Amino acid sequence: MDTVGWLIQVPGSMVISAQVLSELCNVTTRKMKLSPVDIEVEVQRFSQFVAFGADIDLVLESLRLMGVTSISFFDAMIVASARRANCEVLLTEDLNDGQVISGVRVVNPFNPANRELLGV
Repeated sequence: MDTVGWLIQVPGSMVISAQVLSELCNVTTRKMKLSPVDIEVEVQRFSQFVAFGADIDLVLESLRLMGVTSISFFDAMIVASARRANCEVLLTEDLNDGQVISGVRVVNPFNPANRELLGV
């Protein structure tokens, strides 16, 4: 079973920020040319895992993270969201695998070396 499929099966194992769903919409409609109707189904599927949306405190925390790391604002928002949700692990291919940022460990789910860690 793929990584996301496994996570969806384990209640409480996954949190997705509203920003990540926004990026999913942008990429799938702009680059993959999917229709908004098609992607709406996927957004609804993953919406159960959204713990909160962005607010001013999250924006400010993201700016602080930018100031002490070399990551972009939007990546900082994802890390800040993971931290707010008390996540220990952040699955992403966009940051350095194994890096710990603000107490959150970055894991690339597509790196075969992480298969055992992810239980797949």
